[in-house]
Amino acid sequence: MINKIKLSLYFPIFIVELLFFKIFNIKNSEKTHQILIKFFSISKGKSNHVINYLLSFSKIKNFSIIENVSQNLNLDQKKINNGLIRDGFSLIKDVLKEKKIISIYNKIILTKGKYISELYNSNEDENVNLENPKAVKFKHNSNEIIKISEIQDLLVSSRVLNIVQNYLGYHPIIDYVDCFWTFRSANDQPDKEAAQYWHFDMDRVKFLKLFIFLKDCEINNGPHFYVSGSHITKNIPQQILDLGYTRLDDKIILNNFKKNKIICITAKKGSFLFEDTIGFHKGTSVKKNSRLLLMIQYSTNLFGSKSPKLFLDKKFWNKNLLLSYKKYPKLFKNFYIA
Repeated sequence: MINKIKLSLYFPIFIVELLFFKIFNIKNSEKTHQILIKFFSISKGKSNHVINYLLSFSKIKNFSIIENVSQNLNLDQKKINNGLIRDGFSLIKDVLKEKKIISIYNKIILTKGKYISELYNSNEDENVNLENPKAVKFKHNSNEIIKISEIQDLLVSSRVLNIVQNYLGYHPIIDYVDCFWTFRSANDQPDKEAAQYWHFDMDRVKFLKLFIFLKDCEINNGPHFYVSGSHITKNIPQQILDLGYTRLDDKIILNNFKKNKIICITAKKGSFLFEDTIGFHKGTSVKKNSRLLLMIQYSTNLFGSKSPKLFLDKKFWNKNLLLSYKKYPKLFKNFYIA
């Protein structure tokens, strides 16, 4: 009851910030982001649909950019979209060829980043130590990652963008790019900072993530788990929504969802996983070796969390990125253009 009173008191401010964002492109506060999440839980997602309609850009007929990724993405988009709508994810195997994976890997490994975990966090950017990592997770600097030409091609792949737009229903924005390692923990326990407990994401109102596997992900090196259908909010018990934006243990999930809905996802390197992470998901502890993923998030608008803009000096832009910027400038709403 107290929380509902607080929400009603804050509602006018929430509306003002929503209008300021729409009319003047003024970023909302973190408090408004937290209220957005609370509205989501109370309304079982209906509030997100309304806000998404108010703030997002209309679809275009078709993205058309010179494709330089892989012919394997020329798949049945209807089948992929149906999987996303039904399950919340769609795994496509063997998209990137070995040569391209090696090229991306060799460039990524040269970029710096930060260790992230419950026990240790980097104070400043450093190189990853694959032989003796300092923490469970290492995240490469996003602004360095997007300088890599092959990753720029992935960001604006026509096939990727059309899959994303078909699912989101609105013109997508390249929101952020992550590339991270997962290593074995010292105590073999899950790490909350490495997203190894069940959770849902809601940095934005509506979004879709593309995970690209740059190493084989098997049962012993951090398979991904997803609750099939949990991206549909009406499928989530209210008692779980009432827990709020928090990490959950296996017991809570197993008590509230059928076992056959909990899907373990493994994949060979070069595979693509499209996933709506508003559904419940988690990474798992690595038992041996390591896991390396590239992640691109596409969002319909930037209302929500205060994540930093992507910065990329135009001297690092390849021809596909430049062409995309000229044809589809809305894709780059979260870029700081220098």
